Amino acid sequence: MRADFALLTCRRYTSGMIVGYLAIDFHTGERSITPTHLTVVVMHGHTGWRIAHYLVSLIP
Repeated sequence: MRADFALLTCRRYTSGMIVGYLAIDFHTGERSITPTHLTVVVMHGHTGWRIAHYLVSLIP
């Protein structure tokens, strides 16, 4: 499997929280492509940056 992505938008809401929105095409075979959108929330804590939440939405 391969994933091609493009960052659509990214916003820092606080010094320790960033929200990003990406378009991702998952390639699972020679001609099989699954287009999706990904929303991700990353938080900074005492161990560094971590993914706090993500949501993958299929694009019909």
